[in-house]
Amino acid sequence: MREIFTEDHDLEMLQQSVKEALADLQESLAYPFGKPTAPVRSRYVALMGDAVMADPTGGAFTVILQYAKETDLYKVITVKNNSASTNAITIVAAQDGTIDGAASATITTAWGKLTFQAVAVNAYVTM
Repeated sequence: MREIFTEDHDLEMLQQSVKEALADLQESLAYPFGKPTAPVRSRYVALMGDAVMADPTGGAFTVILQYAKETDLYKVITVKNNSASTNAITIVAAQDGTIDGAASATITTAWGKLTFQAVAVNAYVTM
């Protein structure tokens, strides 16, 4: 009787894992460059999967990419200047992380966009 319970329990766990994986896949297909945020007009901490809709018309500001853990590898964060403004949007990785080996990246073009992929613990590359 114990083996049957274990098999049923294992089946339930497998079904739950499949449901979660399917939900993740559906979200990634719906938002291939990240889930859009509300307009961001000042300092902001971006989380994995965000598509930051930055609006620097009121002045330059900084977007901080969350600390990338091992479980975040290959996940992305996109930052887009969602305006005609050329005020700087400076992007930095949290806790002295790097972006393409540097301390920061900057968007200074109207409607410009950068996508960052976590490739190591607290290290990002632009795509």
